[in-house]
Order: sequence, then structure tokens, then C-alpha cells
Amino acid sequence: MTKKSAWAIAAVCAMCLCVIALPAFLFSADPWQSAPDYTIPSLPPFQTPQGVSPTPTPQGGQPTPTPLWTQAPTTPLATPSPTPSPTPEVTAQATPAQQQYTYNAYALHGYMHQALEGCDALEAWPSFVDAISRHDVRYDYGAQGISEHAARIMVELFRQEHPLNAFLTDAVVDGQEGMIYLDYRYSKGVQQINLGRFISRVDQALAACAPPEADPLDIMLALHLYVARAGQYNAKAAHTDCYGLLVNGTAVCYGFTDTLRFLLLQCGIESDKLLGQTVKGEAHGWNLVEIDGEYYHLDPTWERSANRGTGLAMFGLTDAARSVRLVLPATRVGYPENTVQPPCTSERFAQLQLLAARCTVVPEHHAVYFTSRVDGLNYVYNTRTGSIIPF
Repeated sequence: MTKKSAWAIAAVCAMCLCVIALPAFLFSADPWQSAPDYTIPSLPPFQTPQGVSPTPTPQGGQPTPTPLWTQAPTTPLATPSPTPSPTPEVTAQATPAQQQYTYNAYALHGYMHQALEGCDALEAWPSFVDAISRHDVRYDYGAQGISEHAARIMVELFRQEHPLNAFLTDAVVDGQEGMIYLDYRYSKGVQQINLGRFISRVDQALAACAPPEADPLDIMLALHLYVARAGQYNAKAAHTDCYGLLVNGTAVCYGFTDTLRFLLLQCGIESDKLLGQTVKGEAHGWNLVEIDGEYYHLDPTWERSANRGTGLAMFGLTDAARSVRLVLPATRVGYPENTVQPPCTSERFAQLQLLAARCTVVPEHHAVYFTSRVDGLNYVYNTRTGSIIPF
């Protein structure tokens, strides 16, 4: 046999082996024997013994270790009630909402409700909001039975507080015709698309941060971080307001502030917008909330710049902590002129501000999971008891 013949026979044999082996390889269950996809481990659920507030149980079902730090609030978190319970509970717990919060275009802050009620325009508010949502070019306030003065108040409140003001370029009250003439930034078709996007973003935020099982404090913590992570500070963007932050991911400090305030209002939680100056003379806006009778500063804008929204350095601050960079007291929006903020003195959240990094708020568990800046270990903060324990 010649050398050429031998090579030819070898080539034919190799081809036969490929034809036999290839189908088995291609149709095998896992031809490459690839490693399974990595699955992020889920957080363990709270175990709730009878008569005890929920506390987390570490992996493996071992007993919860002795708290490393304890910061029990003087007044346990509870949903405000017009009449106190005759029999005090061992651990007061807020009554959870019975439904999932969704976008409510007609929600009003307390001072807005008072202003509209005082000029007999409260019942006209929903129809005015609907007119702008539909892209109507005029609104017949005379047919609603309200005065020119009431119409001007309604326009002023909408332009100051409602996120859909992003769609308006002008709103002119004509006292002779009893009309409000409306000019828009976008065509009707484009506005409807953008409105749908905005509503979708609001519902996403509420679904993530305000589940039915959450308490008010859980919602505040979750929304504070959500807003801080929602976008970038950009003073040159087309929209720098609540709409801009939720839809385009751009805003200035007032946009971050208004977004947190609007989302809290969607959950029935009242908050204030504070306007002031930094020690360098620059204008700045942030939020003020009341928790168990104490007032606290929240600043999602500076939370974003401080740690990209991963910590809680700007949640629940006192006046003393804010005075390092801001001139206090600040002005409360919506109150009579020169009304300043109430004092913020409680240090209830001081340990969270110092320790918490890489935070994950789980509202339905009443918990904030975080990595400590001090020792690099993982801990969990229970919003109902105020305790911080290793995890």
C-alpha cells in the first residue's frame, strides 16, 4: 500500500467518526457541561413569635445574637390615630395599608387642601387636573362655579406643586370669559406617551417601596434611597423637576426634593419642602418629615452625591448635623411668609447615618440590611424596634 493510499484511508475513517459522534454531541442535554447560573441568595424572612415584634433570624436558623447596638426609639412607630388606644400595647405596630398604592393625580398636600377649600375650588381641582392630562387648550372655570380669584389660586398651586406642570408652558386666567387658557410643551400625542411613561415610573416606585405590609417609616426609608438612586444632578437638562427625574433621570435639588415629596404624598405621608442656603451662599432644597412627633431632615440630592444613594448619611438628620453645610433655620414652602422650619433635635437615626453603607431596604420585612462602615460586617436595622443586629 502506498503512502497516499494510507493517508486517504485515515481521512475517510476520521470523517466517519465525526458523522457518528456529532449528532450525539449536539443533541445531548448539556454538551459543554456548563456550570449552573449563579443565583443571588435571597434574604431570610422575619420570624414573628407571638407577641414579639418581627426580628430577623440569621442563615441556618440559629438564635439571634445579642444586639451589637441598640437604638430603641422613645416612641414606637405607629400610624397616627385621632384617639389613643385605651390599653397601651407592649409594642405598638402601624396598621398596614390594605391595598397597593398607585398613581393618584389628585393628591393634595395639607396646605393645598386648605387653600382650595378656602376659595371653594376644592371640587374643581380634579376636573382641572384632568383637563391638563387630556391636553385641553382651555378650561371653563366659570362652568365649575368658581371665581377668578379661586381659578388663579388653583393655577398657582398646580404650577408650584403638581409634577404634570412639566407639560405646561403657560396657563392664563381670563376673568372676562371665565376661562383658563393652557399652552403645552408637547403635542397631544407626545404628551400622552410621556404621561404614560411618568405614571408607569410612579407605579414602579410605589410597588418597590410601599408594599401593603410596610409601615410609614419603612416607606420613607425606601423612597429616600429610591429617589437618591433615580438619576443624576443636571441643571442643563430639559426637565430638572419630578417628571425629569423619574422619566429622564435628570434633576436639580428641587427636583429630587419634589420627587420624594410627591411619592410620599402618594402613600398618604405628608412632608414639607425646605428652601435655604448653603454656608457658601448657594440655594438648596430638601425635605422635612415628622416621625412620632419629631421632625427630621431628609436630603436625597446630597445622599446621591455623598454615596450614590447607597447609604443613609442624609436620612433623619438633626439641625446640628445640617448646620455644618447649611444656614438654618430654613423656610417651609406653602406656609405663610417667613415661616421657618420646626427644630430637629432627635438623634434617633444617628447610628444609621454613621454606619450604614450598601443599604437594601425591605419594607415588608421592616428592615434595612447594610454593611457597616466601621467593621465591614453585615447588619440589619429593625424599623419597629430600632435595634441593629449582626446578620
